Amino acid sequence: MAAGDGVFGLMHMHPHELFVELAGISGYDFLVVDLEHGLFTDSDVSRAILAARSTELFIFVRIARHDPKMIGRMLDLGADGIIVPGVTSADELAPLVAAMSYPPAGSRGFAPSSHREAGFGTDLARHVAAPRGGALLIALIETACGVARLDAICAVDGLDGVMLGPADLTADLGAPGDFDNPAYVAANRAIETAAAAHRRLIGAAPHAGRRTADLLGLGYRFFIVGSDVSVTREGLRRALLDARPAGDHTGGAMA
Repeated sequence: MAAGDGVFGLMHMHPHELFVELAGISGYDFLVVDLEHGLFTDSDVSRAILAARSTELFIFVRIARHDPKMIGRMLDLGADGIIVPGVTSADELAPLVAAMSYPPAGSRGFAPSSHREAGFGTDLARHVAAPRGGALLIALIETACGVARLDAICAVDGLDGVMLGPADLTADLGAPGDFDNPAYVAANRAIETAAAAHRRLIGAAPHAGRRTADLLGLGYRFFIVGSDVSVTREGLRRALLDARPAGDHTGGAMA
């Protein structure tokens, strides 16, 4: 992600390994398993991670809440990265960073014989030598309070990257979906400045007024471009529109 080219990912909302495999073979670089808004059990997450390993997909898990134990659990299952929603302060973030590492450096529970990343106990020496294994931690900024504290958030050691949550942030600013709102525009400038000052990765969900080409020039490196729901919905609609004769919008039942 540090390279000049960006990487592109998909939100995974409804559990099925097929979505994961299709994302990988379609050229996506990463997938975000969404525990905040999606419908996943731990077993669903495990199957998604296994399916991703049949491709070259990097798997993030967006946890549902600020739960250090959940971070350790997702890393045990083999997640490549964690996205934390609704970060509003450095103090709030600190225990979540600690959850990425074993004691004495952190607070993650040590049970390598029971999880995938240690080869279920068969590759203990390698795992202990690099227990985090390159797993990334990304803070999602979704409130005006979080924006106001971006510099302190980005300064937290162990944080790898940040991104804004456009829908939640515009709602918190009192202008849902208004990406031209001056406060939202200022929030984008603030995250760019803080990320650059502390050498953090910066991501985005491109939307009107925020084209990928422009964002790359501003230092953004990872992009979430839709979800399994949105791309399936639009694919179905497009296939139907392409098949119907021009002007036929009846959608009637079969005779």
